[in-house]
Amino acid sequence: MKTVFYTLCSSDLQNNTNKRGLDFIGFMNSFKKFHPDIEMKVFDETDLAKHGVNWYNAKGVFGSILAKEYDLVVNVDADHYFFDRLSEILIGDYDIACPANFNSMVNVAIKTTSGLNGNSHPAELVSAMEYLQGGLIASTSKQFWEQYKYVTLKHYDKLFCSENDTLNLVAYLFQYEVKVLDGHLDFKHPLHTQWYGCSSLGKEKLAQVVGDKVMIDKKQLKAYHFAHGGTKKKYTELFNPQVSNFIKTKIVN
Repeated sequence: MKTVFYTLCSSDLQNNTNKRGLDFIGFMNSFKKFHPDIEMKVFDETDLAKHGVNWYNAKGVFGSILAKEYDLVVNVDADHYFFDRLSEILIGDYDIACPANFNSMVNVAIKTTSGLNGNSHPAELVSAMEYLQGGLIASTSKQFWEQYKYVTLKHYDKLFCSENDTLNLVAYLFQYEVKVLDGHLDFKHPLHTQWYGCSSLGKEKLAQVVGDKVMIDKKQLKAYHFAHGGTKKKYTELFNPQVSNFIKTKIVN
């Protein structure tokens, strides 16, 4: 399966470690440590200008372009660290694969209303438990990338979480086989067997190094998403000294 990962990051953030809380160098080093055989394409402000998009609506555009050449296209936000090879993604046994978003710290949902007064039949279109984390999106479907591009370009600025919300709309309104990379949407469920993305938020201080793996509640941390926009904390502020030293010596350098 011909595979590519891609991310969006401005040229200034690529060259300034921890500026605005983003460690792009650590992101790339941790990815290459476990995926030396896989290309990570980086799109910056020049690429966005060329295609007439911005940071909030560009993911689907670049995904659709790459899907013309690659069988598996994976978008990942540059505020990630990777702690192992992402085997759940690379197997490609899905249409769409994303981490769970539900966590012990902060959650979001997509709510909708209809009717003449805008308040008839209020409902949760996508609940906080169901909400998929848009910081990491893998797909083997060219149709998904085209639909994600279309819905995001048309509707991202109407929704609070922009391209994250449009991801969930496409994933839940169409007949796609969706794989939750953590194993289950609820981190308390027995089928939740590893941590990806944001489901580990609020549990960082519980992390321990066991052998060559980072574990939380006896489940491996595969990928950590720092999230929180421009107010990200450094890993040394989130994890205990043992884990922080492991990250410094074994993961990001």
